[in-house]
Amino acid sequence: SKQKSQTKAWRKVDNFCSFTKRQEIQITVIAMSTNNSIKIVGQGIKVVEHDGLTIEETIGNVATKDDDLSLALVSIEKPTSEPWLTLHYDEWIYVTDGYIELHQEDERNTKSVTKVTTGQTVFVPKGSRFQPVFPVPAKYIPVCLPAFKPERCIREEGTELSDVSARLQQLHHGDSTPSKPLSADEVNEQFNDVKVLYHMCQTSLYENALSTKSAYFPPTFHQDGNF
Repeated sequence: SKQKSQTKAWRKVDNFCSFTKRQEIQITVIAMSTNNSIKIVGQGIKVVEHDGLTIEETIGNVATKDDDLSLALVSIEKPTSEPWLTLHYDEWIYVTDGYIELHQEDERNTKSVTKVTTGQTVFVPKGSRFQPVFPVPAKYIPVCLPAFKPERCIREEGTELSDVSARLQQLHHGDSTPSKPLSADEVNEQFNDVKVLYHMCQTSLYENALSTKSAYFPPTFHQDGNF
C-alpha cells in the first residue's frame, strides 16, 4: 500500500509538471505573438507607366522600404520592349498571361531568344545582359534579390535619361531635378560590361577614312563618351 501511495504521488507531480510546461509554452507563444505581430508594411505603387508598360511594385525599396528583395506586377498592354539591361541582382520572372522574350547576345555575336510562356518561371542570374521584348500583351511577376534599384539595373539608353529612368531616380532617391546629359566617364561606366558595339556611320565619312588610310571617328565621338 505504501508503494501504491508513492506511485499516486509521483503521478500528481508529473501531472503538475506537465500542466506547468503547457502554461510556460502558452506564455512563450503569447510573448512571441506580441513581439512579432502581423502588420501592414506598405502598398503597391506604380513605378513605371510608359508606352503600354506598367510596373507596380508591391515589395521593395519604394513600396515597403525593403532592400532585401522586391516583387512587382508587370502588365504589357501592347507590343513593346525595354532597352538592353545588365542586372546586378538575381531575378526570377513568373509569367501569368501571354508570353515574353528575353534576347541575349554572346561575345561571338551569337544571338539567342528565351521565350517564357504562361505558367513558366525563368531565372536571370546576376551579371546577365539581355533585352526584354514583349511581342504580345502579357503579365508577369518579377522577384529581385536583392531588391531592385536603378543603380543595380543598367539601362543602355545613351547620354540622356529617359522618362522611365528619371521617374525611377525620383522615386528611389528623391531626385526631382530635370534630366541632364551624362559625362563621358559616366556613360563609359554604365557600359563597362558591353563587349561589342555596333555603329551606323555615314558612307561618305567612312569611305573618306578608307581612302586617306586614317582612323574613322563618328562626328559625335567625344559627346557620346568616346564611343
